[in-house]
Amino acid sequence: MFSQLLKKKIIFISGKGGTGKSVMSAVLGLLAAQQGKRVLLAESQVFDKLSPLFGYGAIGHNEVQVAERVSCIKLDAKRCFAEYVMLHLGMEQLYDRVFRNGLVTSLLDAIPGLDETMILGRLFHTCELSSSQKYDLVIFDGPASGHFLNLMATPETIIQSGLVGPLVREVGRVQAFLKDSSKSAGVIVTLPEALVMNETFEFLPIFAEKVPVPLAAIILNRAYVYESGNFPPAIQAYFDRKQAETQRSREDLVDLLRKTRFCDKVYTFPDIQVVPEPLKPQSVYDIAPLIEGMDFAAELT
Repeated sequence: MFSQLLKKKIIFISGKGGTGKSVMSAVLGLLAAQQGKRVLLAESQVFDKLSPLFGYGAIGHNEVQVAERVSCIKLDAKRCFAEYVMLHLGMEQLYDRVFRNGLVTSLLDAIPGLDETMILGRLFHTCELSSSQKYDLVIFDGPASGHFLNLMATPETIIQSGLVGPLVREVGRVQAFLKDSSKSAGVIVTLPEALVMNETFEFLPIFAEKVPVPLAAIILNRAYVYESGNFPPAIQAYFDRKQAETQRSREDLVDLLRKTRFCDKVYTFPDIQVVPEPLKPQSVYDIAPLIEGMDFAAELT
């Protein structure tokens, strides 16, 4: 399960808000750690969502180990920029003298997409350039669909802006890394609900057109499964309806992917109702046998 996906250097998770992206990021991270990989779970949203899943409070722009071989960080764009100038370019004095100047800061803020590009640059540096090479896999719990598209479009915006210099050259390297299917992968999380599925179907072609990261898989989260039993008619009818909705959603998704070739893998995660917190490796390993994977690459060739 996930064998090819977890061989990448970085996985970008996106989808409509409320689909369980953060939980899916954490689950993938723990499954990768089970394989012996050192994993960094990263996000860049206003509030920490990953570290609380493991029983930690807000950690901010700090790498904190939250489980065996698993660490978390909430990236701050301005601190990513400072790290780029001071650590990557080796210009600490330049940063202190120039980039702490209020006027220069205002000019940088006026460059569209620069902050977001710094986040992607930090992820690239962690995966490819860090001398310590602390992590085998980075999983980025991205923002919801619309904000994710804006984030991923920023390197191209900078490249086409007319700016010159080392920063733009570095952005070109970031863009090339994102496009490399041997290193980067995108995953969309969705739910077996009509409204969410419709938004996912609308999101897929936009993702394929505007996101440089190759789409590797779609996760159908909270799939309804149950063991048959002697239930009252009303409860049985509810179970049957939810089961049928899950099956129909999966069939529609697979049918679309067969026609469009956006990606060739679909994973189905069961609806476990409540995620145990703090999230522990054993709880994820208990869920793993319930995860279903479908790979129809052979059918697409």
